[in-house]
Amino acid sequence: MSRKLLFQLLLFANKKLAENYCVDFSNLETGDRLKVNAKNEFKNITGKIKKAENFLVPIIIKADTDGSLEAILYELKKIEASNEDNNAQTKIISISTGNISENDLKLASGDQNAIIVGFGVTIDKQAEIMAERFNIKMKTFKIIYELTEWLKNTIEENRPRMEIEERRGLVKVLKVFNKVKNNQIIGAKVTEGKIGVGNKFKLLRRSEEIGNGIVKGLQEQKNQVSEVTKGQEFGSSVDIKMDIVPGDEIEIFEIVKK
Repeated sequence: MSRKLLFQLLLFANKKLAENYCVDFSNLETGDRLKVNAKNEFKNITGKIKKAENFLVPIIIKADTDGSLEAILYELKKIEASNEDNNAQTKIISISTGNISENDLKLASGDQNAIIVGFGVTIDKQAEIMAERFNIKMKTFKIIYELTEWLKNTIEENRPRMEIEERRGLVKVLKVFNKVKNNQIIGAKVTEGKIGVGNKFKLLRRSEEIGNGIVKGLQEQKNQVSEVTKGQEFGSSVDIKMDIVPGDEIEIFEIVKK
């Protein structure tokens, strides 16, 4: 009997995520387990990214000499290389010698992310007034290293953050004691990381996500506690609509900005 081959186009936020997926996929087992694992791995990688929009930074460069411009361009390439794994990209919209003028500010005023940087030059009075009026990021330097650091930090501070789910712990459900509406009392064991009061979690059944909830309370050896760590058994009150059954897993996660 011939097998049908299924091809799927996968899109990733950056090169690093794509490379990690390929490495993980190459290590998966064959047959039906491969299909399940491949599906879960894809969800783990792509489903965790809540926001990954590109951030374009228009840059205007002014310098005292052509040699200074070349030095700045060299440093900018290094900044671009360091930004390869995040969502920030730079685009030079103007580069020339001479003081920062009103025309430079008019060019930058069309984009709120624009940056004007100068080396060995001054800023015309009218340009200063416009920069303040339109809240344009602008600065001059006499040392290349300081210029580079300011550019790098300004781009990093202003780029939008990606919201990513990070796993903090994994819990194995051993017993379900009681359920009243959405509140369920369970006995469980921490198999990875830790669980804490107030944590958000995913309910997993045979590695498939079937619901989401929140940890309302924890009890370890009949004592109320704020968290339980790996290897410990505990009782917990959780708020979730889906019925929990023994053997289910609870994945503790936190949304972080990077």
